[in-house]
Amino acid sequence: MFKSFSLGFILGAGVGIAAAFLPTDDKDRCLKDDVKDYIDGSINDSATFSDNLATFQDSLNNFNPKAPIATETLSSLQSKTEKFQNIMNEKTDDLKDKISDLNAKIISLNADLKERN
Repeated sequence: MFKSFSLGFILGAGVGIAAAFLPTDDKDRCLKDDVKDYIDGSINDSATFSDNLATFQDSLNNFNPKAPIATETLSSLQSKTEKFQNIMNEKTDDLKDKISDLNAKIISLNADLKERN
């Protein structure tokens, strides 16, 4: 078994070395250059991801203490808005009643005027 593993390992290494020097579409580059660029890009992407994750964690840590304040403020605004809405509904109902009374008085006055003429 060790003999077949060694043979496979040597054969794989040989194919890898040969593939590293295969030319690509660009005549001055080899496959190893493309692999190196890919690995460098992956390292840069992982570093960027790590930085962004750290920034996100800092933002989250800054947000967490302020969340209860924001919740309390929103609750207070909702309560005040509901009170304002109730007051406005009462005022609107009063105005509707007064308009109905005024409309009834106008109809009565109009009927009186018709009787006099």
